[in-house]
Amino acid sequence: MTNAISMSSEEIKRKYQEYLICFNAKDFNGLKNYLAEDLYFYRFYGIPPFLGRAAMFAFYKEAWSHFNEHVTVNEIQFVKLELRSNCYFFVATIEVHLQIFKSWINGPYGTYLAGTQKHIVENKLYTLDEKGTIIAIM
Repeated sequence: MTNAISMSSEEIKRKYQEYLICFNAKDFNGLKNYLAEDLYFYRFYGIPPFLGRAAMFAFYKEAWSHFNEHVTVNEIQFVKLELRSNCYFFVATIEVHLQIFKSWINGPYGTYLAGTQKHIVENKLYTLDEKGTIIAIM
């Protein structure tokens, strides 16, 4: 028998919105409430994933010294996977807005030039444990 807490889709959406508020505020202490310590974050083909929340935080401390970032969510779709798991899965269509204030010539996704902006729309698959903590982002 499991100690799983059943979360509704509305509760998961609310928790995800709270996570985005912390992310957009660059609130690392707040993010600890939403991201598992052993988080797996697949970023992009050819770029090593983050293995652990500490690795993700180290990256963002560096990245946010070059640009301001704001993420909004357009849509959340819940995914049913045929797994024997107590996990929750959803795909979020997100928009990422970057305002680069300090050039980053060798950034992991290419060159970022001061005074420019980037706008990215992408889908991310999130896996949450039975308590609603994000354990993987892909």
